[in-house]
Amino acid sequence: MINSDLNDLTEWISEKDPSNFCFLVGAGISIKSGLPTGVKFIASLINIISSSTEDNQKLHNIAGSNSTPEEIFSKVENHKFLRFESLMACIRRYIDDKSYRSLLDCFTCENPTKAHWLLASFLDKYSKQIVLTTNFDTLIEQARLSINPKINPAFISEDEHLSYEHGLFKLHGTVARWREGKIINLNELNSEDLPAASLDDLGRIRNSERRRTRFINSVSNASLLIIAGYSGSDVFDVIAWLKGTSPKAILWIEHEENEANNEILNGQDIINLKKRTLSIETLRTISEKIFRSGGDPKTQMKYVRVNTDIIWNKVLVKYSNIYLDNYPDTATYSWEDKLQNWGKKINKNQRNIITAASYFEAAQYEDTIRILKPLKSDPIRDSLLAQVLLIKEGKPWKKTLLIANDLVKNVESKFYNQGYLIKSKIFHRRRGKNNRELALSFIENVISHTSSIDRVEAFFIKAQLLRDAVKHTKAAEAALNAYKTSKVEGNLLFEASALHERAKNLDRTASKYNDIYEALENINEAIILRKQLVLPKDLINGLNVRCVMLQHLADFLFLEGNIEKAKEALKEAFLSAQEANKKAEVLQSEWEKDEINLNIG
Repeated sequence: MINSDLNDLTEWISEKDPSNFCFLVGAGISIKSGLPTGVKFIASLINIISSSTEDNQKLHNIAGSNSTPEEIFSKVENHKFLRFESLMACIRRYIDDKSYRSLLDCFTCENPTKAHWLLASFLDKYSKQIVLTTNFDTLIEQARLSINPKINPAFISEDEHLSYEHGLFKLHGTVARWREGKIINLNELNSEDLPAASLDDLGRIRNSERRRTRFINSVSNASLLIIAGYSGSDVFDVIAWLKGTSPKAILWIEHEENEANNEILNGQDIINLKKRTLSIETLRTISEKIFRSGGDPKTQMKYVRVNTDIIWNKVLVKYSNIYLDNYPDTATYSWEDKLQNWGKKINKNQRNIITAASYFEAAQYEDTIRILKPLKSDPIRDSLLAQVLLIKEGKPWKKTLLIANDLVKNVESKFYNQGYLIKSKIFHRRRGKNNRELALSFIENVISHTSSIDRVEAFFIKAQLLRDAVKHTKAAEAALNAYKTSKVEGNLLFEASALHERAKNLDRTASKYNDIYEALENINEAIILRKQLVLPKDLINGLNVRCVMLQHLADFLFLEGNIEKAKEALKEAFLSAQEANKKAEVLQSEWEKDEINLNIG
């Protein structure tokens, strides 16, 4: 970066009130302390849990372990991506709580470096300063406590996000926290404060109104939002919230070691930029929103690709109350040794199950079956195998039914309800009134005496069965129950599916255009979730359903004489069908193309 560019950036920042900055920081700021990025951690984790060299290579490929930001964006766009949170969810399901906490202990580090000390000094100097972080580590807290041992160094819980307006807010939990001067370590933390490392955890964060409100208020009221060490991959919560804001000014710093690649772009440059990364796409959305609201992206936004140390050491330090040269620039930390020790306690069968579950999560069903079939029969293996056979096995699903019947033999087993859920799906697929009634009896059995996590799926299947029975009002009610329960559990997959199912049933019973609007709200939310979850077939289906609903809306509007709004609805229907068609072409699959109904009249 040439000096004139840096001077221009320094002058632009100097026009903002430093006492009202808001920082959003991610894993990148802790790399110099010896901690890994999410991508590096998942790569090392795959090396440990992979059951063979072949599986190691395949999992690395779908996880994007060795991909550039542009390649990762392409994988997300083309639905070929295993997220960090998805892999952690697979692991969490198949190991005990103590072992899971031991895995999270890899992020317990005691080496704050310059970035952490600088952020701590901002929080110490300015009473209204806000730092938002998705990091699990406690490096900023350690620096804060060294400056002032009497403070509460971080706010983590739901209540704290509601009660406090300024300070350090940990959006995704922590590996330790302090209360009344005493540290509570990882093994003693309550479940609410634990790192939100799995997909279900992120679902609960996404549905947290208190966290969302704190985030939006912090970003919107700041004189300048500074984003550093952050990839923009948190599409479920942070990025979704950020895209809904209109900051007064925003500076996104993307770390770049190679000086030849340094650049500074304003908001208008970003809109016109051809390069696509997660951070660029987020900024493009915000730029367009600022422009539409009458702002000026050219003066309100900066995207800086540079060695982040330059910004810390030469630009921001002047607003702090510390001398950065007094603090370490780098440190060493043996997180890989901790991970290796954790891996030694995971047996071969667990590795195989986690590998198979990872394939299942990434819709690689042949590989899932390949891993599971040679394994010794047990409820964990059988439950997962039944789920994938239900997708791959043709009628009448005899093998799947045999496994399900074995699962329901032991009423004390945690897989007892899974057995009944699988049986209900089989009889549902066999069609016919008698099979449907039998499936409903299995579902009622699950709903009447089970945990919320199984009730989510049970309510959803019940809604499907009732829709098949042309009982759309009751089906919409069951789908609503599935939606509410999935939000409590943080189950994003079923949250999207329940919204989709409810929308279809509301559409079937619509008697006026207001009913269609409610259905459209549901399907639009489902589409957003499916884009975030990278579910291509479900997304295409949702876009197709939306297209049909918009046609129905146009019919109602036309009958009421509102011709212009009817035309608008038909135009939206065409765009929805067009998007579905484009997604199908990207997937290069004739199945998806055949599923699209382009008949919009």
